[in-house]
Amino acid sequence: GVGAQGSANGHAEAAAIASHGPEAGQGHGEAAGHGQVAVKAGAHDAPGRDEHGPATGHAEAGARIAHAPPDHAAAAAGPDAQKRMGGQAAAHGAPGHGSEHVEAAGQGDHGKAKGGHAAASEEAHSVAIGLLASVILFPIVVSMALTPGRVQELTLKMIDTFTSIFLAVLWFNTFTQFMVTFEIAEAFPCARELISFIQVVALYAIANFIAYLWKDDTMRVTTFCSCGAHMIAFAGIAASGHAQGQTSLFFESASIFSVFAFVGIVGAFLAFMFFINHILWKKNFKEHHVLNEALEELELDVVGLVISFLVTQAVRAAITGSYPTVSHFLQADGTLGHAPVLKHQAWQRLFMLVWAVVLCVGTSIAMPKLNEIAHGSPTMHKAVHISKVVLIMLIAWGFLLWGQWEFYEHLFEGDLLFGQMVFACCSTFVCLGVLYVMGNLGERHPTRESRQTFSITTTGISLVAAWSWEHCFNCAFDIIGQKYQVGYKGLVPKLVLSIVIPICLLPTYLNHVRPRVLEHEEEHAKIDAQGHGHGEEHGHGEHGHAEHA
Repeated sequence: GVGAQGSANGHAEAAAIASHGPEAGQGHGEAAGHGQVAVKAGAHDAPGRDEHGPATGHAEAGARIAHAPPDHAAAAAGPDAQKRMGGQAAAHGAPGHGSEHVEAAGQGDHGKAKGGHAAASEEAHSVAIGLLASVILFPIVVSMALTPGRVQELTLKMIDTFTSIFLAVLWFNTFTQFMVTFEIAEAFPCARELISFIQVVALYAIANFIAYLWKDDTMRVTTFCSCGAHMIAFAGIAASGHAQGQTSLFFESASIFSVFAFVGIVGAFLAFMFFINHILWKKNFKEHHVLNEALEELELDVVGLVISFLVTQAVRAAITGSYPTVSHFLQADGTLGHAPVLKHQAWQRLFMLVWAVVLCVGTSIAMPKLNEIAHGSPTMHKAVHISKVVLIMLIAWGFLLWGQWEFYEHLFEGDLLFGQMVFACCSTFVCLGVLYVMGNLGERHPTRESRQTFSITTTGISLVAAWSWEHCFNCAFDIIGQKYQVGYKGLVPKLVLSIVIPICLLPTYLNHVRPRVLEHEEEHAKIDAQGHGHGEEHGHGEHGHAEHA
């Protein structure tokens, strides 16, 4: 009653060398192959031998089939092997053996197909949530963008900033992938930090030069400086983030203090770089007000984004005990489909949520006071602007980190893309809700400082939405790069999509969205000039309010 044993060199050979004793029992085997689907197969209970257990993968399954009867082999073997074994069933001599063989073979094929459906259904989760989100979000955004009044103005501003941030992150991630593919960052010690630093300085110099070439074209210079600000800021985030991590390693005994102190060092460096540029370059073009205002906005946004990011990283280091990777920017904590290396505890996730909520409440209380202070000197106005950007971006980074920890690591662990899609959809719905409330409950005739607050808040909202969707696209690029591997570590699909996506987005952005945003800004500038000779809006009379309305 004991089957002959032999080595298995594939499914068909394993089936051919198996033999049967006269007494056949019934048992169940399980093939844990592609779809992890159990396959029913007839087995034989031989003296001193257990039933066949699960076999995982082709090689293990092949080895176990070597000891199995032909109906086991038929269940696990491919269609060609099953056809070749069709004539062996009659030779076994056991009643009903042929029907067993056919049943096992049929169930083997069915199990394989069923396994394929199971794998497809896991990937279909992300596709389903994406389709539903598109159907729901698209009419909401269109309705808000076509509604006259402040809701329309804020919605267009969000679309404007969202597009700018999304494209900047897309291009920067492609550049980062280029460095990874060709191992530029490992060329020599501290190569990554040095190259990132050179990139920041080079991008800032290029931005100044191109802005000067377009100084007489308001549309071009403001649009370029808006996108350039985010590109420089993200490069600065990468450079300063890596350097901040090296600082924590160098001062290991006081790593938490060192990462907070590093924030001040970076702030001083950026201020020095902008001051040198003013002395050597900007002061020669004082008569070009549009150019100077655009470059000033660029510099203030860069400082606010970089400083807020470093503060967030320092807080994150304080609650985890070690400096974290810049995972919510470069997605460096883990690989595709795997959980991050550091899984945050429940109290850490709660802390980050509370941190963001407390900052949100505190910023709401502080804004009126900051607006009053901004009426002072131009230097004070710049300081208030940077403070607003830092506070609002701290809120945005906090919610982004909490969403990553809660959705990627906890709620949807093991299904990275689905977790990212759910968080992106939820964050977008919340952002649109906040914009709608701001548009309907905000001041009817806001001052210049209030409009600035609305603009920065919209930037923070857009940062959360754009960054969350960019994570989805980045994960999708990785999936495409692995599925359709053409070499270069997934660089090719990212490079192609970083060209195709802007080609699709930029015509609508440049022809419809950006001009409308500039129209609103010009209208407000005229109102400011009419309301006060120095450009400060103290208020309008009843006739002025009615005319403005």
